[in-house]
Amino acid sequence: MAYSSDSPTRASSVHPGDGLPAVPARALSGYDEWVDVEVHADPGLDVIALVVDGTQQLMWHQDVARLALALASAGGNPQWCALHSILLVPGGFNSPAGSSFFCLAATERAHRCPETTVRAEAPHSVPQPASRP
Repeated sequence: MAYSSDSPTRASSVHPGDGLPAVPARALSGYDEWVDVEVHADPGLDVIALVVDGTQQLMWHQDVARLALALASAGGNPQWCALHSILLVPGGFNSPAGSSFFCLAATERAHRCPETTVRAEAPHSVPQPASRP
């Protein structure tokens, strides 16, 4: 179905200044807050340093090299949303990285796999090395 300019959907649209009440500031407090950050990504060390308000925090991403590519061709200041742990790199989508949004995890939230307490034994079919006298 095609819509013309006199379609009812155009007539029912809301425009700013149509007498709508102002949104109180407390209602906006739950929205995402994006802040400018300084980001350093080192693919060789597999580390991301996120600097927010002069405080450095080490972060992790599954593909640090891809994040570094996006940062190298950033078209503006990267921004961080702490509520969702997302980094926005302006212009990253048009870079070789192909993405502007990166979900980062704080390194203290990353846990090593627990080490096994059961000793693994070699299968019986594998010949054992001869012991020396």
